[in-house]
Amino acid sequence: MTEPNTPPPPPPTPDVEASLNEKITHRRRILGVLDGLLGAHALLSARIGDQRGYFNTTILKVDPVKQLVFLDELAPVEGHEKIAVGQTLNLYGLYNHVPAHFAIEVMHVGEHNGIAFYAGPLPKHINYQQKRAHFRAYVALGKELTVRLRQEDGNILSGRLQDISLGGFGALLPGDSHLDDLEIVEIEALELPEGQSIACTAEIRHTHLTQGRVHVGVRFTQLPPQSERELLQAILELEREQIRKQARD
Repeated sequence: MTEPNTPPPPPPTPDVEASLNEKITHRRRILGVLDGLLGAHALLSARIGDQRGYFNTTILKVDPVKQLVFLDELAPVEGHEKIAVGQTLNLYGLYNHVPAHFAIEVMHVGEHNGIAFYAGPLPKHINYQQKRAHFRAYVALGKELTVRLRQEDGNILSGRLQDISLGGFGALLPGDSHLDDLEIVEIEALELPEGQSIACTAEIRHTHLTQGRVHVGVRFTQLPPQSERELLQAILELEREQIRKQARD
């Protein structure tokens, strides 16, 4: 059964979706992505139609002959209680470490060994971020997200997150910070919009002075799968905030 404790990412708005992804419409390629998610036991985040709330699920089976997809019971259980035939499940996950989004209409709700499952037709298309690039989201000036990194000698540097992608991030550190290109550091805490904080190993890619502070570009080198999912959530949420801000302005 799907683990209920991983925070699922919110769905992107259409504008964000367009900027993040290419649209896969060829049936063979759609099956390839679904089989990849199945084989990797990828955790998917699900939203039921336009309802509020996000839940976790996984792909249980892909039937290319009957052109059906089978999904695990939504977790937490509140998600399953909202499911009904005819509803649409918007699904988000990571395929080859990049975001993918597709929708499946629930045509059957069943149960096997006391655990519910859902079946629906193959998605008509899959929005999939091109592998050659990482989409980068920027942190608004009024939003303070902090990053704390530790150098090999134990020195701790703290600063403000400026932008983030699945590949790395940019941050502003105090002006007296000393970092070398290609230096390996431990990210002790990288604060994300919904209150999560991730930790991992990273590499300094470049540094430069700007207005009395040091701007540092950092590349993730060892990022746990759960942290990737949390980063995806953060990237989409930051971009949603930016679009809402542009609409107000």
